[in-house]
Amino acid sequence: MTELKKRLTIGLQVPALDNIYIRLILKGVHSALSRMDANLIIFPGETPNNPWMKMHHQEAVIYDLISPKNVDALILPSAVFSNFCADGEFQTWLDKFSQLPIVSLGTDLTDIVDTQSSILIDNNSGLEALIEHVIHEHNYKKIAYLGGSKDNQDAIERLETFKNTLTKHNIPISEDYIFYGHFAYSDGKDCIKAFFDERNIQPEIIICANDSSAFGVMDELHKRGLRIPKDIAVTGFDNAKEAEYYIPPLSTVSQPLFELGLKAAEIAVKMANNKKVEKSYKLETHFINRQSCGCQQIDFSSSKTHNHEHIPNNEKNQLFVNILERINYDQLTNNNVSNLITDIITLFKSGFENISTDKHAKDIRSILLQNFNERFQKDVKSGESFEVWRTYFKKLEKHILTSNLSKVEVLFFFQLKDTFSQSLICHLESHSIFNDRAYFFRNFLRIIFDARTLEQLSEVLASELENLGIKSFYLTCFDTPIFHDHKKKWYAPQSAQLTNAFDAGNYNQFSKSLPQYDTAQLLPDHYLPTDRRFSLVVESLYLSGDQLGRICYEWSINDTEMLTNLMLNGQISTAIKNIHMYYEQNRIQKTVNNLMNNLTHMNTQLENQSKSDELTVLLNRRGFLEKSEMLLNQAKELEFNCKLMFLDLDGLKAINDNFGHHKGDLAIIEFANILNTVFRQNDAIARFGGDEFVVLAANVSDELMLKKIAMIQHRIDHFNVENEDSWMLSASMGYVNAGYKDDQPLSHLLTQADQILYEQKRKKKKYSKDTIQHSTGLLFNPNHSNNKNARI
Repeated sequence: MTELKKRLTIGLQVPALDNIYIRLILKGVHSALSRMDANLIIFPGETPNNPWMKMHHQEAVIYDLISPKNVDALILPSAVFSNFCADGEFQTWLDKFSQLPIVSLGTDLTDIVDTQSSILIDNNSGLEALIEHVIHEHNYKKIAYLGGSKDNQDAIERLETFKNTLTKHNIPISEDYIFYGHFAYSDGKDCIKAFFDERNIQPEIIICANDSSAFGVMDELHKRGLRIPKDIAVTGFDNAKEAEYYIPPLSTVSQPLFELGLKAAEIAVKMANNKKVEKSYKLETHFINRQSCGCQQIDFSSSKTHNHEHIPNNEKNQLFVNILERINYDQLTNNNVSNLITDIITLFKSGFENISTDKHAKDIRSILLQNFNERFQKDVKSGESFEVWRTYFKKLEKHILTSNLSKVEVLFFFQLKDTFSQSLICHLESHSIFNDRAYFFRNFLRIIFDARTLEQLSEVLASELENLGIKSFYLTCFDTPIFHDHKKKWYAPQSAQLTNAFDAGNYNQFSKSLPQYDTAQLLPDHYLPTDRRFSLVVESLYLSGDQLGRICYEWSINDTEMLTNLMLNGQISTAIKNIHMYYEQNRIQKTVNNLMNNLTHMNTQLENQSKSDELTVLLNRRGFLEKSEMLLNQAKELEFNCKLMFLDLDGLKAINDNFGHHKGDLAIIEFANILNTVFRQNDAIARFGGDEFVVLAANVSDELMLKKIAMIQHRIDHFNVENEDSWMLSASMGYVNAGYKDDQPLSHLLTQADQILYEQKRKKKKYSKDTIQHSTGLLFNPNHSNNKNARI
């Protein structure tokens, strides 16, 4: 590591932050490194080939950051990470970390990695003591075993201890009574199914190779209506935090996991400082005796008794067992509670003159209080029987005063009430904290899911994460989501954008213009704190098959805050994917809009082309008929008259024959331009075909129409004067009145106007050539029977 030489940085590779085996190790590492003023970077990324994690390859990409650039030594719980690896796979997987000093937890890597030290657990002593206990104290003969993977070193050693201890006591070993799992909670259900349903066996006890699988066994037995330990006993291995509070509390083997973390951190710091360490260390394990193995019964044989209320020892024992079962399993009512307390009083009075000095009486009181405490915690948390307990304890003082109880018995019941009160207080405190966290987290989710850009998301993260207990946070986003195929090696982009950064709540200490940086680095230079030590979690951001970037945040050992941290990754990943999807949706929408606009424009062009004359850009026959119908309808609605005019270029064939078609086209275009300048835009002006033109002028009087005809002739004359060619424009014209009161169809009006036009052309032939070329006759035709207002 190059950036942080003043303070060592130790990496800790873990499969998940919520792994019950990892949590205590994590706290031990954190405690030791805090004391030694060394940084901690935690890399949660799942185990290789984990069959229950379909996306383990997505989380594991974060391990690419475990290199000398970012850490000085690595702590690796190898017993966990090798759990699903076949021969040779784990060694290949370890090669990527070969440049670092490694502290291996649970597996001896002496033959695999040169620069390593291993901390091993004595799997034999604690487990052997447990098995000896259940054989000697409970006389179990039908003993089943739920183990770990056949290739896992811890699993191999524990199975060997199990077999050796049974052999030592001449208890037969049958493979039917052994089930191989993966140290997973789900192994419990699979194990019970195999024993009970498939192999048709029912052991007296199931010894589990770890606590997690034992919890799975206990929960599955409860679902099947079996009582622990009355119907079948269960034990574990690890002494996880939950073991003490399970119902019934789990008898197990204590692994010194916190001490394991402490030792690992100390060795890692020494190795990073090039100090000599041992190749391997071994930590002891111890049997923890609780109730799940069957240790609920008390030996009453040496108890002092009240002669007048003497109960035989076997009956006292059964009464005690029944009381414990009812505490743990009964659905309590007011009547049940009263009966339960009555039985407890009976038990007290049956065996002890002085509960304060009698050892067995103390044991009874301790076990009862412990069981009640667990029941109170369960009921207060779930709400079940809560009101029953509260109602009973309100009446307790009166009950005590009216009952003939000794001082010691009164003391016990006040202790019982105090235990209930403490359970209630703890629940309310944790519930209040949880409610605060839940409120902030709900608000956090609502806001980040509303973000539509990475800039908006960054602002939200900066303002809200402190409320969730996150002191420092760094967000790195790839430019676009990158699909990661689990069958192919992952290659991160060479650079990525640091999108968000704040340390200890100081968002403004970093420039608003955050840099692109080499993704092989944890963060850009100068962004990690140097004025204090830190404990960071680094996780990949992904959703489904896409890699999105990564986050770094300051890890909290507080369980409530850690619960929030566990959900942080997935929620931010979802928010970023939403932003990319929103951006892509907008991009696609813009593309679609552009395409639609282009399509509309093209359709308009096609529509215009279908209604316009290509040469003159006037309306063609179709366009004229459509617009004329519209104008005539408006004329009827608004009661104004229109004039329908037919025009024909004279001598166009002669121009084409003598001067070429390009000159004929020019004559047509010039005449079209003249019509456009004379008539209005809302008039219908069209080239009907060849040398024929037609105009429907709206709201035009005869006087105005004659002026327009004169204007047309004037412009024709002007063109002929300016035209340097020897050909000249000439046109014949005629129009009819299209009155709003007339019901004549347009086709009839066109026929009339055409007849007038050709009448003019006929009359023109009577005039001299000069007259035809320089004038246009406008003659009234009184004999035209169809339209008295027709003009030529």
